[in-house]
Amino acid sequence: LMLCGSYTFKNVQMNLTAAFTNKMATDAYRGAGRPEATYLIERMIDVVAHDLDLDPLEVRRKNFIGKDAFPYETGTAVAYDSGDYTAALDKALKMADYEALREQQAKLR
Repeated sequence: LMLCGSYTFKNVQMNLTAAFTNKMATDAYRGAGRPEATYLIERMIDVVAHDLDLDPLEVRRKNFIGKDAFPYETGTAVAYDSGDYTAALDKALKMADYEALREQQAKLR
């Protein structure tokens, strides 16, 4: 259900195998399972960006749910009621000094 995250992916295909067990992969914490789904989503964005020779930020921005699109239902029928993901990303990038990080990475390659 969480496979679309904050993106406008409408065509989603999943193959999964489920098993019932008393050995949980995650513990009881808020949003159990969300970190795993988020990792998968963001890694897919990075792979797509690499394959298309695009900046991953460009791919994220192009596929975010727009702040004027709410309420929004994802391709897996999860309803989102609000958000401004582009503004949140921009704030995080500024706080992390992302441009300087990318320059440093380029120098070290």
